[in-house]
Amino acid sequence: MSNISNVWRVGSGIGADFATLSAALAAIHDLPATIEVQGAIAETTTVTARSNISVRGLPGASVTVTSTATGAGFVFAGTTGAVWQDITLIRAGANANSGVYCVDVTGAADSTLRFENCYISNTLTSSGTNGHGMHIGNSAT
Repeated sequence: MSNISNVWRVGSGIGADFATLSAALAAIHDLPATIEVQGAIAETTTVTARSNISVRGLPGASVTVTSTATGAGFVFAGTTGAVWQDITLIRAGANANSGVYCVDVTGAADSTLRFENCYISNTLTSSGTNGHGMHIGNSAT
């Protein structure tokens, strides 16, 4: 799947190529690419970022992952060459685990993965301690 400018739109309504961010990330194969997010996007599973795909929020853009799963809402496992900017990322829902992150950056991610002007919020409720915003671990720098 490709388009001429390699800029894809996620949202509802006219001009949207995908309804969810996870669908766009899974379908785009012509890299590098940019995904523009418009409006409030609801996800029911973890959003897994990919290398060389940047995500840019249009004014008021947000992506909320609501799930009972125990993992992070947004996973960046060895993601490189991507800039996520001007977007709100939210992890919502409820589960029995504590210490669940909204954003989890691990692996061989490096300085080519950047977050610019992003708001990260974890509203997850659990029987343990509440979740956390962002985790940067393993060999991520």
